[in-house]
Amino acid sequence: MKVEAFIDRHFSPSRFWEWFISSAYIMPLTLTQYEGGNAIYDTREIRDDWTLREVIGLRTVPTSAA
Repeated sequence: MKVEAFIDRHFSPSRFWEWFISSAYIMPLTLTQYEGGNAIYDTREIRDDWTLREVIGLRTVPTSAA
């Protein structure tokens, strides 16, 4: 559905976090909410799930501190 391209086109990256594109932040947070996560720290589940990341093509996942 090219959601990542839509996000990257409409949300410019922060000048402090330029090494990650906007979709790299938004997609893991969206997936975390979809799977029932309650906190930003729950993004570690997405980060650690190599199979899910490979299937959906999510190469980078920032840490919850980012």
